[in-house]
Amino acid sequence: MTKSKKEIKYENACIYTRVSTGMQERDGHSLAAQESYCRDAIDKTDLKLIGTFTDSSSGTDMKRPGLQNMLDFLRLNPYTVVYIHTSSRLSRSVRHGVEIDIALEHSKCKLISLDFGDTSDLSETDLMMKTVFSQIKKAIEQMEASQIRIRVKDTMRKMKENGNLKPRPRYGQRSKPDLPGVYEDVPEEQVVISKVIEMRKLGSSYYSIAKTLTEDGYTARSGKPIHRHLVRSICQFNEDKISDSM
Repeated sequence: MTKSKKEIKYENACIYTRVSTGMQERDGHSLAAQESYCRDAIDKTDLKLIGTFTDSSSGTDMKRPGLQNMLDFLRLNPYTVVYIHTSSRLSRSVRHGVEIDIALEHSKCKLISLDFGDTSDLSETDLMMKTVFSQIKKAIEQMEASQIRIRVKDTMRKMKENGNLKPRPRYGQRSKPDLPGVYEDVPEEQVVISKVIEMRKLGSSYYSIAKTLTEDGYTARSGKPIHRHLVRSICQFNEDKISDSM
């Protein structure tokens, strides 16, 4: 009798990552960040990581070298679980996404997208519908985010014109009580900045840096856990110090 999908024992894993623009690198979606997310997920399983594949090109291109190398690799290494950060990293096309999923099934492999979970038990129709709804949801989220940015910029422009916009000290500094407009260093925040620079020099992703600092007991100015957006902001402001050693 043929084994059902649920009875198959998967022992190995591989990771696929992709970026198409420099903006994605700056926004925390770098190849290193994606791989870090996937490695964290694999570490929680008994799977053995046997390969990583990357592309720096459009998700609508099925002839990406990293993708094709991975599909060839999987034909020789069945019963492997493919991990991706989000479904859009694998493909920006619904049709291509289904084609890739079918190719994985033929190789006796399965796909786990960290935003979808395990898709191996979905039918072709269900997978297509789930992908379509996911892309629609992301398009709406991007549109809403764009509208919010426009409203914020418009509000700040009006405040600046009226003289109501006061500069806010960046992370690591604070205003001197007796000298308006003059800033001084905040010692505990400077410690966090130094650690961020040190870990970024070693190639750590924004996410992994934020996670490490939070686990070590450091917090943001608000007292909340440190978020990768704060780490990114610190890295951008200290880009010259980081690049000097790279």
